[in-house]
Amino acid sequence: MYKKITLFSLFVSIIGIFLGFYRDYDSVLYIVLETFNVNLVTGLKFFNLDGYVWRLFFSLILLIGGLAYYFSKEKEVRLLRFMFSALFVQYSLFLILRFYNFFTFLKRDPDWKFYFGFVAATVVTIFVLYFLYKSLLYLNKLKELDYETFVYTESSEISYFQVNNWLRLFHLILDSMLFFLIAYQFIYFLMRSPYLESYLREIASQFSERTLLIILSVIFRTIFYFTFESLFGASPAKFLTESRVVDYLGDKPSNSSIFKRTLLRSVPFNAITFLFKANWHDSYSETQVCKEKRTGITGVVYFLIIPLFGISYITMNSVARIHEKNMMYKSGELTFQESNEKIQPALKILNSNSLLQLRNVDNDTPETKFLKVEQISDSEIQFLVFKLRRGITFTNLSIQKELNLAKDTLQKIKIKKDDLQKMILNSFEQSPEYYEDDKEEFGGISNNPILKGEYIDKVIELNSPDLIVFGISVSSSSLILQLQNQGIPAEVESINSNDAKIDWRKFEYYPKPFSIYGFMELKGVGDIYNYDLNVTVVDSLYRKFTYKISSKNDPQKATIRLVKR
Repeated sequence: MYKKITLFSLFVSIIGIFLGFYRDYDSVLYIVLETFNVNLVTGLKFFNLDGYVWRLFFSLILLIGGLAYYFSKEKEVRLLRFMFSALFVQYSLFLILRFYNFFTFLKRDPDWKFYFGFVAATVVTIFVLYFLYKSLLYLNKLKELDYETFVYTESSEISYFQVNNWLRLFHLILDSMLFFLIAYQFIYFLMRSPYLESYLREIASQFSERTLLIILSVIFRTIFYFTFESLFGASPAKFLTESRVVDYLGDKPSNSSIFKRTLLRSVPFNAITFLFKANWHDSYSETQVCKEKRTGITGVVYFLIIPLFGISYITMNSVARIHEKNMMYKSGELTFQESNEKIQPALKILNSNSLLQLRNVDNDTPETKFLKVEQISDSEIQFLVFKLRRGITFTNLSIQKELNLAKDTLQKIKIKKDDLQKMILNSFEQSPEYYEDDKEEFGGISNNPILKGEYIDKVIELNSPDLIVFGISVSSSSLILQLQNQGIPAEVESINSNDAKIDWRKFEYYPKPFSIYGFMELKGVGDIYNYDLNVTVVDSLYRKFTYKISSKNDPQKATIRLVKR
């Protein structure tokens, strides 16, 4: 086991350090290595520190623990036992979540790759759990309790050294932090799971959200302490301080004593009774916490963990800034592409109700310019030019109102149809959202002072419906799309789903008008993971418009665009 434990700790820690810098989440390499990652903290922040800082820190702790264990010839096991116990909790939760995700995805009719991935990941998780379990038992056998012998005339007595109150306080704080760190993430997942959220919220509504959290915390806390102290005789914090839970004879307590000890932890004020030499969960369960013999590195050396944490923090903050910069670029580029995909086809079907919303590449103008189509000939288009103050929300109706008030005073310009293409950004590097030094220059229509630096940001249809998706609600097997019509009055005539797995007609009959404020909810039932539907609306002038609403991989994010009028 000596070499196996060393190799395992080095293998997992190096993977954790590598994945701290490697962020290609969709790659096969990341998916495979993530199974072995030191993932005690997810993307959530803990003590206002990003999860990646904690991941790198714990990976480095595991690496140091493995090296100390190897070079000390099995004498130094504190860090290794602490990290192995934390990983034992992590992989136990991973196993539960894998089965939950498996039964969740079964409703989506997955292919063979999904089943293969589930079986492979489950086998690996069970293997790692078994290895951690056997390793902790093996490492425990390397340690024995510290004691002194009193020799009397006719007998002798062994007295075990109990840990002091300061160490008990340290155990309480560190175990609570570790428990909170892992249990909070698990509870956070449960509270936001589409398939469990409704049940938990129903329970919370009958009692209170605080009561529900207390109940879940007590349950997880009981499982946490009972599992560790019954299997290994210590919690993670006790491993770190080389302490152990024993009975009055120095032997491993019975499971009933451990269970009694664990239940007593939930009694109010029990956690601090050791400060007053009461030790309720010790005395009533007839157990005690005793020291193990120190066989490894002196405790002073472990203060080097402080600068190690500082190095982790600085390193991961630098990596996080680079990663955030890349993610912002990808997000901006995706938004740019989606915008261009809407602009290009809209320019081909311009009419007298069309309006071009412009934006300056320098992003330093106090007003937003609009070009309203007046006349269309074979080669050119005549526009009315008007401006609105930036910083306000532009809706179909508000723009129409401002246009009607100023129509007689507006300047007219003519633009060749071919020149409209010059007013479209060619790449994200030309947009105002790109701030790097290699920013590309946007030419546009530079010979016209009115249009210099202006590009087409959006194509709007006046005197027509203008649908947006302003909210999405997801439950276990249903989806509600909250639509708003910012244009003239209209009603939904029909819904045609391009995905047979979702029924959009079960709860509604069409045609259905928008409310007086322009709102409407569309409810679909079925496999809501991906959806693709066409919504046909009829306005007050009896004109039909078809909007395509779709989502891919994330039901909470939807795109909507006009595809036919």
